[in-house]
Amino acid sequence: MAEHTHTRACCPAHRDFRRRAMAALRLAVAEDIDGARTAVLELPAHHGPGAITSALLVWIDTLITATPDVQRRLVGRILADDEALEPVTRWATQMIVARAARDSTRIEALRMAIPKDPVAIGAHVMGLLTLIATYLRIHEMRTDQ
Repeated sequence: MAEHTHTRACCPAHRDFRRRAMAALRLAVAEDIDGARTAVLELPAHHGPGAITSALLVWIDTLITATPDVQRRLVGRILADDEALEPVTRWATQMIVARAARDSTRIEALRMAIPKDPVAIGAHVMGLLTLIATYLRIHEMRTDQ
């Protein structure tokens, strides 16, 4: 699994990838879902098929950095609402918790659990992106007070 999250922007291709991934996240935070979707679809076109997985990790790491208590809050959400959560939301929540715990085995299992149908892939990617954007907006509102 390609991982672009903890290396310094050492080369132009990495900087361009990170710029594009973060642009998609900024659009989602701004609630421009159509713009975010377009930005996500451009990632593999410019950076290859592994770009989506790498972007998921960049977005999750951004959330973890901004909200260090996210793992605890999401574990509580999973335990309280697991059956009530939509499957994509449950998957996205579990992916964030696994990344926060640095559980590479679980991350890989969750990545492999994404259905191969392009529509399902899009639903999972956008589900994770919008969940992260929601948590980042909530964090921004709390820090602005």
